[in-house]
Amino acid sequence: MPFLDAAEIAGWTGGKWENACPPCAIAGVCHDTRRLSRGRLYIALRGPRFDGHDFVRDAAASGACGAVVETNFPISAANPGFPLLRVTNTHAALRAMAQGWLKKQSPLVIGVTGSAGKSTVKDLISAILSVNKRVAASQGNWNNDIGLPLSILEMEAGTEILVLELGTNHPGELARLCGMARPHWGVVTQVGPSHLEFFGSVEGVAAEKAVLLESLPAEGRAFVRADIEHAGRLVRHVRCPVVRAAMSGEADYVCLRRDKTRMEIEERSTGQRAVMPLPLPGEHQAANLLLAAAVARAAGIGWEDISRGLDGYRPAEMRWQTELVGRITVVNDAYNANPLSMAAAIRTFREMDGISGRKWLALGDMLELGNQAEAEHAAAGRLVASLGGWAGLVAVGRFAAIAADSAVAAPAGPGCGIVIKAGDSVEAAEKLAKLLQPGDAVLVKGSRGMRMERIVAKLREIVSDR
Repeated sequence: MPFLDAAEIAGWTGGKWENACPPCAIAGVCHDTRRLSRGRLYIALRGPRFDGHDFVRDAAASGACGAVVETNFPISAANPGFPLLRVTNTHAALRAMAQGWLKKQSPLVIGVTGSAGKSTVKDLISAILSVNKRVAASQGNWNNDIGLPLSILEMEAGTEILVLELGTNHPGELARLCGMARPHWGVVTQVGPSHLEFFGSVEGVAAEKAVLLESLPAEGRAFVRADIEHAGRLVRHVRCPVVRAAMSGEADYVCLRRDKTRMEIEERSTGQRAVMPLPLPGEHQAANLLLAAAVARAAGIGWEDISRGLDGYRPAEMRWQTELVGRITVVNDAYNANPLSMAAAIRTFREMDGISGRKWLALGDMLELGNQAEAEHAAAGRLVASLGGWAGLVAVGRFAAIAADSAVAAPAGPGCGIVIKAGDSVEAAEKLAKLLQPGDAVLVKGSRGMRMERIVAKLREIVSDR
C-alpha cells in the first residue's frame, strides 16, 4: 500500500490540517466507509445521492487516520480531536492528491481505453509487465473522475509502470482524465456503437477515443488495431510513433494463425514469431492479447516472459467467468454489454467446446444506445438466429425483447430455440431454471444497469443440486 505524507497532502491540495496531523503515515485514500481500512485517509465527496460529509464519524469508527472535508464542514460533526484536512472542494482535492503522488513517483503511465476490451487489455498488460517490472494498475473498473485518481493513489512507492483504464460515456470526459493521468503511452482497443445516447454516432465515439492518443507526448507511443473501423481516425492527429496490431493484413504485430488455445504472432520489424497461449476464448480476446503483447515488446519484454506473464492473468469479475452450478455450466459475462461485446460473446459461446448438453442465452438490454437501440438489438437477434443451434433465448428487458422478436422473425428463426421474455433478471432466472438440464450451459450477458449477475446468483440457489 502507498504511504502518503500529511504535510505533502496539505501542500498538494492547498488545505489546512485541523486538530493536528494524523499521527502516522497515511496508508492510502478511501471515499467509501464500507471499504475503509485502518490508517487510511477518508475523503468526503459530495454526489447526487449522498454527501460523504455525513459519514465522517463512521470513518473515524472504522479506523481512518483523518478526513478531507470542505471548509464549511462543522467541527462538531466530527469526533473530538479527529484530524481534518479542510479544503475548498473535495473533488478537486482528490485530483490534486493523485497528481501530486503521480508526479512524485514518476512511473511510465500507460492509458487504455476502447469501446470493448479495455479492462481485459489493461489486466493483460499488467500481468505480463509484472514478470520483471514493478507495476501498478487500475483496480477493477476504476476508470472515471473518481476511480482514476483513487487508482493513482493506490500506486505503491517505487512503481515503474502504471497501467490505467480510462472510461468515457460523454464527450470531453477523456480529455479531463488524460489531463489528470498524463499518459506516456496510449492503447485504444476498439471503436464501436457504445454510449451512442451521448456520442450520437460511432464517428463521435472514435473522436472521443482519439483524444487519448492525441494527448500523448512526442516521445510517447500509441497502440491501435489496424483492422478495426475508424483506425485511421484514431491516429490522424497523433504526434508520437504508432504501433499497429491486426488479426490479419498489414501491421507491426500480426496474428498468423490461431486455434482455441493458442495463437502465433509475428513481429514484422524483426521477423520474430512466437506462439502464445490464449487465456480467454474468442477472436476478440486473441486481438486483446495481440495489443497487450505489442505493448510488452515496446517495454522490452521478451516473448518467453510474455508467455510466463500470461500464467498470472486472471479475468476480472463477471468477465467470462465460467463456473459449474450443479451440473450446469454458467458463463458469467454480465459486467457490461454493447453491440461489439455482445456479438463477440455470443459467437464465442457458440464455438465453446466441452458442453455435453444444450446451450442457452440469457441476454439483457444494451443501454445508452440512443436512437440506435432498437436497430442494434434487432441486429443482435439476427445474429443469434444465424448461428442457430440454441436451446433457447431468455430476453431480459424491453430492448432484449426486440432482439428476441428479431431472432424469431429471421429466416433462421427456429435456430434460436425457445424464446422467453422476462421483466428483470430474477424473473429470468426462475423461468430459465425450470428448463435447464444436467450438462446444459448458459451465457449471461447484458449492460451493467440490468444487473444480470443476479441470474447467476439465483441459479446457484435453484439448480446447484442438479
